[in-house]
Amino acid sequence: MLILPIQEQISTTSISLLGKYTLSHGLDFHDALIAATAAYHHISLFTLNVKDFLFISEVTLYHPPYS
Repeated sequence: MLILPIQEQISTTSISLLGKYTLSHGLDFHDALIAATAAYHHISLFTLNVKDFLFISEVTLYHPPYS
């Protein structure tokens, strides 16, 4: 397992995402931090819960097909 540390830019981006999407899309702190981390490291976000991230253009989502 790879653990990615929270950089200052990740914190700043997550706060920005919260300001932009909390009221309109119900984005919570945890999802903002996850999205900001993926965006900062330029990695795809693997999730089964795409509805919480679809509206965040800075994040590339990977949604595996259901078995």
